Amino acid sequence: MKKYWQIIKNYKVSLIVSPLLVLITVLCETAQPMFMARIVDEGVMQGNLPVITRVGIYMVLISIVGLAVSILNVYISSYTSIGFGTDLRRSLFSKIQELSFTEIDQFSSASLITRLTNDITKIQQVIMMGLRMMLRAPLMLILALFFVIRINSELVQILAISIPVLAVSLYFILRSGLPYFIKVQQKLDQLNEVVRENLINIRVVKSFVREDFETRKFEKSSEELRDLVTRASNIVISAFPVLQLVMNFSILSVLWLGGAESDRERPAGGGTDLSGKLPGTGTYVPDDALYDHYDHCPGFGLLRTDPGGIKPGTIADQYAGRFTQ
Repeated sequence: MKKYWQIIKNYKVSLIVSPLLVLITVLCETAQPMFMARIVDEGVMQGNLPVITRVGIYMVLISIVGLAVSILNVYISSYTSIGFGTDLRRSLFSKIQELSFTEIDQFSSASLITRLTNDITKIQQVIMMGLRMMLRAPLMLILALFFVIRINSELVQILAISIPVLAVSLYFILRSGLPYFIKVQQKLDQLNEVVRENLINIRVVKSFVREDFETRKFEKSSEELRDLVTRASNIVISAFPVLQLVMNFSILSVLWLGGAESDRERPAGGGTDLSGKLPGTGTYVPDDALYDHYDHCPGFGLLRTDPGGIKPGTIADQYAGRFTQ
């Protein structure tokens, strides 16, 4: 992680500004149900058109501010993640140039190609999603709990039950899918090795008419990768039905408990103070507050490798004399 920090510290300003922008965006989103509740309670229920107009203008202005801040955060997160990926790729390539033949054989050429291409793209996506969604999720959760308590503290018990259930369910689902993503990485290295060997020895393959054999070998490796990716994806995708199930049960609970409380507190005139607060509370049911971008990226042991250069007993040592003659 220290190796990563040496690179990402070049973007410290973005790492500070991006959470602030996310906070502003979340505030703009979570404040809307409060204004909606005010429109219903003070405007619609009392027939007060000026209140509806004034609060509606506030909502439009807040939406515009949230949109502008969100667009700015998209630009900053993209700039930071792409810059980090570029610097990391440059550092890895420089490190590879310093490795000895033995160390290169230890990682394998196919694995090094994967590290420089696919793996860095994965980490780049993690940085980007981290600055957008992973920061947004806990802030949304905290502010949603705050506004729910402010609207109706009795309904917060629904979130107190649904959030732990959802968190535990997602934890076990993602934990069961993690080993498959590790195997996917290994199969991807094997597929790259098959393609690399075929391209390097393409003249030999054609000379000995081995196209069919190489095709079958590629198809076998490709199908194994496909099966593993499908299995891993099926496990991770199962988190979405669980998310929807918990969310819908939470909404039903809010409507049921809120409706019962609304009937108990209904005044003689037929109106109720919960008319606007009930829909507002349902808006804060955990949806994307607990959504997280799940993607496995392998650790880069390459960055932690000390280049050995030409060592006694290595292939480089055996041929060093020939290169100097």
